Order: sequence, then C-alpha cells, then structure tokens
Amino acid sequence: MDVATAVAAECVAQPHGASRRLAEQAKLIESYGASSVYVTGSGGRLTMNEVAARVRVLRGPRTVRPRLASTPTRTLSVTNSLSAVQNGIHRVDASLARHGAGAGNCLIEPFIAAADLMDFKHRCDLFALQDAADDLVRPLQDRPVRVDREPLTLGYAGVYSSCMRHAEVASERYGVDVRDLLGERGLVGGQEDMIYDIAITEVPVWEHEAWGHADPQASAAPPTK
Repeated sequence: MDVATAVAAECVAQPHGASRRLAEQAKLIESYGASSVYVTGSGGRLTMNEVAARVRVLRGPRTVRPRLASTPTRTLSVTNSLSAVQNGIHRVDASLARHGAGAGNCLIEPFIAAADLMDFKHRCDLFALQDAADDLVRPLQDRPVRVDREPLTLGYAGVYSSCMRHAEVASERYGVDVRDLLGERGLVGGQEDMIYDIAITEVPVWEHEAWGHADPQASAAPPTK
C-alpha cells in the first residue's frame, strides 16, 4: 500500500520559514507511516523556484517520497511540474484537458509533450492523451476550464481551487465581485463555507433589509444544488 499525505496550506505558506515548516511536517508524516508526501500547490501560487526549494527539502534524509500537485491558475503548473521532476520528484498530479476545480489541474498533454523534448522517461502515448482529452473529457465539462478572471485570482491570492464555484454562487446571490470574495483570504480546502460569511460582510446592511433578511446570517448557508 502506498500511503500519500498532502501538506495542507503549503500553497499559501510564505517563503520565510516555509522550508523549515515543510521539513518539520515531513518528519511528522514519516513518523506516522506515510510513504510519500505531496507538495501541494492547489492555489497555484508557487513559482518554479519555490517548488524546487520545497522538493530539495523533502529529498533530505528521510524515507518519504515527494510528489507534486500543482494547479494552472497562473499557467505555471506544467513548468512547476517539470521543475519538480528535474529536482528529483518521480510522480506529479496531472489531468486530461486540465479537468478539475478552479482552473483545473496540471495539463497532462503539454506536460508529456515537454517531457518528450526533455528526454524524461515515461510510458505515455501523447497522441492518445490528446484524443482522450478532446474527444472524451472536454465534452463532459459544463464550462471551459481556463485561466480567466476568477481562476487567475485564485492563483494570485493562493486560494484553494475548490473555493471558486462557491465564490461564484455567493457573488450572484449577494452582488459582490468574485475577486473581492477570494482576494487575500488564504482559504484552504474545507473552508469553502466561509465565503458566504465573507460575502455577507461585504454587503451593506440596508441591502439585507431590502431583501427582507431579518438575520443576514440565515442566508449564509451554501446552496444545496
């Protein structure tokens, strides 16, 4: 069994002391019995140099194997993944047609194309991946998975990608710009419900009264759909 553990909020960790904190967490993860640890960039904020620095820390004197999960909210996921492999990572997360929350995940098709050009060893068929992405995955997507205003804000602010859909719903409900909801909030997975509280605090009190909400907090629950 291969037990993998992600370092929560690593995507929003500031550079000062980040490597030390990552090393401490990796040591704990190793003591718990995990065989690998993810350097997670689910907010898309990490740069190539930051990825390389974190990988080098994880490749120190420990048995856990580092992995990378990077999202393309600033279109850096492919280059970050290539940098990670160059610095010793043997497994990176990627998906067909960048499918996933927010701006999606690292695009496996261009990653494999670049890996070919850099003589990385892999067993992937680039043309088959392209066909699967265009013919099977993209028709299933209910919206284009791309880097537009909202996903770019995720990467710029280092906010977890799963927050975007909630921010879009809250924006439509309360009339607050999605970018103001995401901003420099530092939200991570599991904190999506806080977006509705943030939206309410951004809306003037008179608007709550106009909507007939006796208790503004009563409308803060996420949608059921």
